[in-house]
Amino acid sequence: MESHQDIIHYAQNLLEAGSEHPQWLIKFSACEALAHLQQESGESVILEGLANENAATRDRAVIALNKLQQNKYASLFQERLEDSDIFVRSHALEALAQIANKKANKVKKTLTAIEKALEDKNDLVKESAIIALSFLKAQHSHPILESIAQGQNSHVLLYPLRLRASYYLAKQGNTVGFQVLEEALSCEDAWIAFLAARNLGELGSSKGVPLLKEMAILGEWKDKLMALESLIQLGEDITIDQFYRPEKAPDLSTRIDAALVLRKKAPRAIRDLLKEALDLENEGVQTHAIEAITKLGNPEELELLEKIFYSAPEHIRASAVKVAEQIGTPSCFPYLQPVLEASHWLLRLQTAKVILLIAKKHKMLE
Repeated sequence: MESHQDIIHYAQNLLEAGSEHPQWLIKFSACEALAHLQQESGESVILEGLANENAATRDRAVIALNKLQQNKYASLFQERLEDSDIFVRSHALEALAQIANKKANKVKKTLTAIEKALEDKNDLVKESAIIALSFLKAQHSHPILESIAQGQNSHVLLYPLRLRASYYLAKQGNTVGFQVLEEALSCEDAWIAFLAARNLGELGSSKGVPLLKEMAILGEWKDKLMALESLIQLGEDITIDQFYRPEKAPDLSTRIDAALVLRKKAPRAIRDLLKEALDLENEGVQTHAIEAITKLGNPEELELLEKIFYSAPEHIRASAVKVAEQIGTPSCFPYLQPVLEASHWLLRLQTAKVILLIAKKHKMLE
């Protein structure tokens, strides 16, 4: 293909052709991609997916309909709150809250649905209820979030969920949120105290710094890196000679994580480690390296993935396509072209969606 417009037209034509495909799953996947681009032409097929016997398909349909951002789907999301699948219930609730945030007349029903979800047997659904509350205006969400954060809701007593509610409150300047997070620093459960310290660090508060430093010095590798990331974010520092070294040497994936945290101080290290990982015939390590490139978000790092885009197994190539989506610049198009032209139909449709999302972001759609 000679230009960006060529690959954009190819991607659009691929999705439009897919939306008319005789095989229903291909048709659904193409229409799903169009919905993510806020194109309503495949609405009827997405609605069919909402009633599909396969839970994963129903979940994808809920997410796709939510991308269309239409008030008319509120009743459909309401129905899916009774779905047998926890992911469908969770995503339907979040979609309903996003609609309610824009339509005041939907708030009361949404709050009722959230209260019911907080009584769900599954913690994932409870967590989605807390996320749903974060979409609503403070006067509607804060009273419920405060009751969760303070442990007054008998259905939501797990500390991680309480900390999640506290974080959302604190992020919006609510003093109860900060108070609960600061009290959790004294929790007998060291992990809960550490989570609270990390949450406070993300909010710019240094009150959990002593706990973060302790974990950075004494923790195992994974915990050290989480603590170091928070300390660097806060502008704090600790010297290398303070470190306790776990007996087990860090593996390549852990070394990549460390280089990612310290990339501003040693930018070359991360690139060398990524190249080493991607050259290995180890799918787990390769996937970890690709996830690290996603976090870096640098277009320059795409050249490390060139071989992946051309010849890796489909699921590894799919991970590389997600990197391009995260980077989100037209410079990704040449790397995506071989995947768009020669891969499994599902990956081709995913790649076409990513190309058009990037084109839309940069106002390249005609």
